[in-house]
Amino acid sequence: LAEITANDFFACCGIGSKLDALRTAAAQPHVRLSNIVGLEPLALTAAMRGFDSHLLKSGGALLPLASRLGSTTLRNAATQRIAFTVAATYRHIYELICRPESGYDNIGAIALHTPDEVDTLLDVESKESADIKAKRML
Repeated sequence: LAEITANDFFACCGIGSKLDALRTAAAQPHVRLSNIVGLEPLALTAAMRGFDSHLLKSGGALLPLASRLGSTTLRNAATQRIAFTVAATYRHIYELICRPESGYDNIGAIALHTPDEVDTLLDVESKESADIKAKRML
C-alpha cells in the first residue's frame, strides 16, 4: 500500500518519470545528470515544482482515503510509511542533484525545499535529524 501510494504521488507530480533516470545516473557518478534527457535543469525544475505543488495541495496527507482503514494502528503505520518513502526519495534526489559532478548550477532554483523542510512538512524524522537530536541531548 505504501509503495503504491508513494509511486502514485510521484507519478501525479511528474517526478515518477524522472526516478528511473535518476536511479541509473546514481549508479554512474561520472555522468552529468544535467546532460541526461529529461533531467536537464528546466525539465527537472518543472518536475520539482510539481512535487512542491502536489505536496502542498495534499497538506501532507498522502493517503487521502486513510480514514477508510478500519484499524487506527494500520492507518497510522501506512500513513507514516508513505510519508517516510516520499521524504526519503526527495532526500535522495536532492543529494544527487547537489553533487558537484551533477552539472546543476543553481540547486535552490531546482529544489525550493531542503530535505529537512520536506521531512517537517510530512511530519517524519529522517535518520540525520534523529542523529542531530541525539547529539544535542548528550
